[in-house]
Amino acid sequence: MKYYLGIDIGTFESKGVLVDADGVVVASASKPHKMLVPQAGWAEHRAREDWWGDFTHISRRLLKDSQVPAAAIRAIGTSAIGPCMLPVDSNGEPLMNGVLYGVDNRAAAEISELTSSIGEAVVLDQCGNALSSQSVGPKILWLKRNHPELFARTSKILTATSYLVHQLTGRFVVDHYTASSSAPFYMVNERCWSDALAKDIIQAGLMPDLAWSTDIAGAVTSKAAAETGLAAGTPVIVGTIDAAAEALSVGVLDSGDMMIMYGSTIFIIMITARGFAMRAFGMHRGSFRISTPQCPGLQQVELLATGSATSLRATLTLQARSHCLPLRRRSLHPAQMDWCCCRTSRVSARPSTIPAPKACCSA
Repeated sequence: MKYYLGIDIGTFESKGVLVDADGVVVASASKPHKMLVPQAGWAEHRAREDWWGDFTHISRRLLKDSQVPAAAIRAIGTSAIGPCMLPVDSNGEPLMNGVLYGVDNRAAAEISELTSSIGEAVVLDQCGNALSSQSVGPKILWLKRNHPELFARTSKILTATSYLVHQLTGRFVVDHYTASSSAPFYMVNERCWSDALAKDIIQAGLMPDLAWSTDIAGAVTSKAAAETGLAAGTPVIVGTIDAAAEALSVGVLDSGDMMIMYGSTIFIIMITARGFAMRAFGMHRGSFRISTPQCPGLQQVELLATGSATSLRATLTLQARSHCLPLRRRSLHPAQMDWCCCRTSRVSARPSTIPAPKACCSA
């Protein structure tokens, strides 16, 4: 039998599943952790304890509960909260706690300054997203200004997912969708890193390699195998932010498809026929490469996300402007249904048989 392992790091809990080749869940496990609030407006996780610690705990628990040999796992995928900001040294060791996504607003002054100096229209045109507390770029500037000695020791800026991938494979890499939250350093149209909009903040090589979410980042190292119980050499994909992974997992694949996800943050995610500049707070644009039964070759799609239910009207308006297909229930081949159902509620861990096209998953 062939098996696949997936682990997600959430704001207050991490979850994992082991599935067979038909998508049937063989085992599931979870582990809670805390969100640290060292002062008002700040939100942090301990990368080694909360992210990697949860991953190793869950992977060992899944192997133990399922009695599946580690060598039978054909690939590993990770997702996590994001976008986060974690400075690490050349060995990938965290230099501070991970700074969380939009719930952390410590870089308010830097957001205002960068928006003013670059120009909102330029940021929107080049990066696709306005600068906000969801943006990693201003938090990097905050780090450089407030902790220059720590910044000088920083070899890479990682997110939660890219930190896990490095722990597993030794490679520094991030997917394009997650990278699109790093304005003003990610050019959304060219899909590359650049310091053209904000000189003298980041040095060359500070950001990780870019790849697509389903690309193979590398293989489990012997060190990671010893910590996780997984087999050395097992392929690991690049992965992505949790909500985007959730959208793909429940069948949001084509233009006009939409998912509403409830959790610590509510997400409304929809694929559009073309990209838009996202000016409103909480609205985010990024790119994926996916393959569907109707279009088996890799194709690029634009994924529109918002973290506020009140932005649903704006999302639907953008859908109309993009001339997308109407929102609809997906017609799935029976063989696909195991992959496109919410098998486990992420909060209650109780089995669910609600088809994905009719419902959402909890975060």
